[in-house]
Amino acid sequence: MWTNTFKWCSKTDKETTTADAKVCAKVHGLKTLQQQIMDSTSVSGSVNNTMTPGGINQWHFHNSRASKVSTPTVLIHGYAASSMAFYRTFTNLSDNIRDLYAIDLPANGASEAPALQVENVKKIKSLRFKHVEDDMVTPVLDKRPPAEEIKSHLEQYESYFVDRIEQWRKDNNLRKINVVGHSFGGYISFKYALKYPNSIDKLCLISPLGVENSIHAINHRWDVNTTYPVTFTDPSSRYYTRKLNIPQFIFENQLNVLKWMGPIGSKLCSSYISTAYVKVPDQLYKDYLLHSFVGKNQSVQPQTIKVFTQLFERNLIARDPIINNVGLLNPATHVMFMYGEHDWMDKYAGYLTTESMLKNKSKASYVEVPDAGHNLFLDNPNHFTSSLVSFLSK
Repeated sequence: MWTNTFKWCSKTDKETTTADAKVCAKVHGLKTLQQQIMDSTSVSGSVNNTMTPGGINQWHFHNSRASKVSTPTVLIHGYAASSMAFYRTFTNLSDNIRDLYAIDLPANGASEAPALQVENVKKIKSLRFKHVEDDMVTPVLDKRPPAEEIKSHLEQYESYFVDRIEQWRKDNNLRKINVVGHSFGGYISFKYALKYPNSIDKLCLISPLGVENSIHAINHRWDVNTTYPVTFTDPSSRYYTRKLNIPQFIFENQLNVLKWMGPIGSKLCSSYISTAYVKVPDQLYKDYLLHSFVGKNQSVQPQTIKVFTQLFERNLIARDPIINNVGLLNPATHVMFMYGEHDWMDKYAGYLTTESMLKNKSKASYVEVPDAGHNLFLDNPNHFTSSLVSFLSK
């Protein structure tokens, strides 16, 4: 029903280095697990699993009878996830979308992990604030590059994913595409729409990370020896912030921390999966997640961690937030923000961004999926697919 192509893992024994062998073993391990999930998933039309020339692992669902959505549509997963995150939607989406793609981002899942190349690497320190009172702060203005230089620095990290999504589009000889991105993948999808406006038709941001404005946003200017009020409730305000900060060690090492903890880390991870994915009935997918998080086939590579820690603060707020950049989108691009009813992501930020876009005559809409959390396509796949197809078919 589907085929595999591993051009980059097809070297002869003499050509294969020890590093190559480890990478190929990892890929084949994850591919085997993905195959098991797909073997239990029924879809309309044909399914083809390949590695693109650019090193992206993709699943292509083609249904010539699907009439609602003719524009090729790509699903882009969130952080520490893969193309399999959307497996519960493949049946219904392939009924309605002629050409549907689900990909593993580079340095994620079974895709290649090319080197991260950044010019003039400088660590951009977070802007620090001294709390005068609980809701009043004074900026500590250390020597800091101008906003334009910081933005250029961040764009180099964004490009690690953004440019390879564009190369993926070209490798598949696609014209305009619909892009559907979840969480961290939603943030990257938005940045893709900014950089390659002529490549995209519709953009669906599913519970996207990085929407909120904040005191850490790179485009804000601050005065020395001045006290500013902060808000913890208005994510559209330049004075917005969060109290929670992930400890530095965990933020910089992430899933590796669980792996280093051995059996205890595996047990903690297993308990988390059982709780966070309680609405997912298939144990096979939960086993896949456990292998991806802490197993020998761990899917999140160092390049992804490096990019993430450059683009976001330890309170998971983006340094260059979506809400501050929506005015740069192609006016012809229709954007939909979609959240789960019980989402831990700040859906109010998505709602305010939608309202702001509508006031500026942009094409925007906002949807909430009932009885669902952050992984709304897993929690309530039927309502999710219905809302998505409705949006894409307009």
